[in-house]
Amino acid sequence: MIYVIKILERAIESEKEVFRRLKSDTLKKVSEKNIEDIQKAF
Repeated sequence: MIYVIKILERAIESEKEVFRRLKSDTLKKVSEKNIEDIQKAF
């Protein structure tokens, strides 16, 4: 039973890591696009 809990904890941690990476990639893309739009405006 403890073994199963450990596996679940590890899975949750890796999910968080994937989500964090996705979030930062998305933020980077959004900010790059915003910068391009601002440059076009001027």
